[in-house]
Amino acid sequence: MWKKIAVMTFSVMMVLTLFSGVTAEIAAPTVDYSVYNTAEADWVLIAAALHDEAGFFDDPDYQEAIALHDYFVSIGIDEEHIITLIDFDLANPIVDGPATKGDIYAALDFLATVTTPNSFVFVGILDLGHENEQGYYVELNDEPLYDHELDAKLDMLQYEDLVVDLVFRHAAGFFDYISEDGRLCFGSTKDNKDLDVPFHISIGLQDMEADQEFGNGNGRIAFEEAYKYEKDRLRDIDDSFKPKKDDEISGKVYAPGV
Repeated sequence: MWKKIAVMTFSVMMVLTLFSGVTAEIAAPTVDYSVYNTAEADWVLIAAALHDEAGFFDDPDYQEAIALHDYFVSIGIDEEHIITLIDFDLANPIVDGPATKGDIYAALDFLATVTTPNSFVFVGILDLGHENEQGYYVELNDEPLYDHELDAKLDMLQYEDLVVDLVFRHAAGFFDYISEDGRLCFGSTKDNKDLDVPFHISIGLQDMEADQEFGNGNGRIAFEEAYKYEKDRLRDIDDSFKPKKDDEISGKVYAPGV
């Protein structure tokens, strides 16, 4: 596939000034987006930052990233419109690069140039979440990504509907920044609970019981229905687990092709 032969560049360093006023070096992106097909409006970005190279195939974040990719392919999203960033699996033809801050920034900067007011955009980030005096952040492997930094990048995008899926501890803490009209956000709670049973929206998106239990039985699964299904599934396993949803979109959101 055309996008899968994207030219890989040598990693250099670029200097970015963060919102805190501190200048930090972030690894430059490894993907050349100039070869991507930009003719369609709908885009997907999936980024899974992994931390155990020896066992990454068994990492739930890895498995969910692959499941999300496969789901969007199955409903007809052009493979060239699915940007998949996963650490340690760069030989996989569906993987475009690692999930570093530089690569996530580059992907979102690229999406800012190709999305339109009619676009459906999905952004999924899977990692380890933390909190400090600067705010909530995801760890990544090169430089933390803070809530306000992600919001600034999302603000650059054009879209009709933007779905943000944050799979990490403290994810709901990002909502204070990223909540905005036209956005549907999922995330775990703000507390420090370990995600022994991670929230995987892909499970609800692919099980028709989500439509039967929480929809109108029309044979289509909306993101809101998938969320309710997955939330109930997890509460059956651990009733203390409370994923969160912030919905600033009128009506249900369906992925294109559903």
